[in-house]
Amino acid sequence: MNPKCTCTEKSTPHPCTSHIAYEAAKNISIHFEKTPFFHETSKTIDIDLNNNQQGVTRFKIKRAITLYQDYEFWINPKNGVIEKGAKKLKLECFYRPKVPFVRNVQTFECDIGRIKITITATGESTGPIVTASERHIYFHQTPKNRRGKQIFALKNATNIPAEFMFDIDTKQKLFTVTPLKGVINKEMYIKVFFNPKEFGIYSQKLYCLILGNEPIVVNVTGIYGEEQLDPNKLSYIHYPFVFEETILYDGYFKNFIETSIYKKNSPVYLTPRYIDMGKIVQVEEKILEPDYDIQQNSSDTSQQNLFYSFKNFNITNDMKHNITVNWIEDDPIFNIFPKVATIPGQQSKYFKCVFSPPNNESVYFRKLTAQIYWRCDFVENHHPNQTFIVPLTLSINLQGNSFPKGQHTLTDVEMKPPRIVFPPTVVNTVIYENFTIINKLNRPVIFKLVPPPDR
Repeated sequence: MNPKCTCTEKSTPHPCTSHIAYEAAKNISIHFEKTPFFHETSKTIDIDLNNNQQGVTRFKIKRAITLYQDYEFWINPKNGVIEKGAKKLKLECFYRPKVPFVRNVQTFECDIGRIKITITATGESTGPIVTASERHIYFHQTPKNRRGKQIFALKNATNIPAEFMFDIDTKQKLFTVTPLKGVINKEMYIKVFFNPKEFGIYSQKLYCLILGNEPIVVNVTGIYGEEQLDPNKLSYIHYPFVFEETILYDGYFKNFIETSIYKKNSPVYLTPRYIDMGKIVQVEEKILEPDYDIQQNSSDTSQQNLFYSFKNFNITNDMKHNITVNWIEDDPIFNIFPKVATIPGQQSKYFKCVFSPPNNESVYFRKLTAQIYWRCDFVENHHPNQTFIVPLTLSINLQGNSFPKGQHTLTDVEMKPPRIVFPPTVVNTVIYENFTIINKLNRPVIFKLVPPPDR
C-alpha cells in the first residue's frame, strides 16, 4: 500500500473549497489562511490507499508534541478500521485559534498498518483592530452652558465584529459615556458628557475594553468657570508619563494593579485599590453614631447588628511638592473621609471608607475617583494667563453586601472563553489576554479572581 492524499478545505462561517494534492504520502502539510480567533475552519484529508489489499488494517492518529491541553488543531476520527479493498481514508482537520494575531503549528502522526504519515498543520489567527479618532477630549463650560457634549469614533479596520465595553462607574455623573457597550462592525460614535457641579478643572481616563484587542485609553479634561474661554488660546500641562505607560494594556493596568512595576514611575498611588467592605445587616435597634476613627479598621465586618463598617486605605505622594486630593463624588452608601486633604511631598495619608447599606439582602459596589491637583514649576515660574495643569486621578473599587448570616445571592455567570491560552513569550516580557464574564441574572454578582499558587 503506497498511499497518496488530497486535501479539501471547509471554512466556517465563510465556506470555501480548494483542492491540494500531496505527492509525498509520508509528509502532509496543511495550511489554514487567516482565521478569526474563536472561529472554526476545517480541511478534509483524503489519503489514497491504492485499493488496500492487506486485509483489515487499523489506523491511529496521535499528536507528536503535547505541551498543553488546549489545542488549536485536532483531527477526526482519531482511530478506526480500514476494510480490505478500501480506496481512501478520509480525515477532517480542524483549526480553532484561541488567541488573535499568532501563528500556530501542530504535528500529528498517522499510523496505517506499518506506514507512518506525518501531518503538519499550520495556521494564522486574526482579530479586530480598533482605534479611536481622539486620544484627548476637552470641555470648556460656563454656568450658561454647564453641560457639555463631545463625540468621538471607534473604528474597526477589519471585518471581524469587535465587542467593547467601557470600564466606568455608571453611578458617577461628572463624565458619562453612551453607549457603554456594544459591537463595532465598522464604526461607532461615542458620546461623552461633562456635568460639573463646582468651578474647577477636572479629568478622567476613559478605558474602552475590547475582546481580542488591546484597550483604548481616551483622556478627558473639563474646565468649568465663570467666563467662556477661547480654546485656541488655552494650553494644558499633563504629567509627563512615559508615553508607552499611558496607552494600551500598560496604560490600563497602571491604575489597577498593586505591583512595584506600576508604582515605580507613578507620582501618586493608592493602596489597596480594591476593598471588600464585608457583610453589614441593618436591624431595627438604634445604635450610637459611629466613631470614624481613622487609625484602625473595624475588627469584624462579618457580624450582624452593625449599621456600618469601615476600612482604611492610603495615598502616597512621591512628588516633591504638596498635592491636594479631592473626592468629588457624594455617595450615601460608600463615604470617604476626609473629602479633601493635602499630602506633603514624599509622604502618605490615610483615608477611611465607611460602608452603610440602606437595605438588606443586596449587593453594593462603586468605583470612586479622586482628583489629584499637583504643582508644576513651569506654571509657577512663568505665570501664563491661560495655562491649566490637568489633575491626575486615582480610583478605588469598593464592594459590600447586606445578606444575613448564612445567606448569599444566587449566581449564574459564564466566562468567555472558559480557558485562557497565552501565546509563547520570553522571560521578563509581560503579555496580556482578555476575556468576558457574563452575569446572566438581573442583579449584581460579586466575584473574585484568585491567582494560582506559586510553583
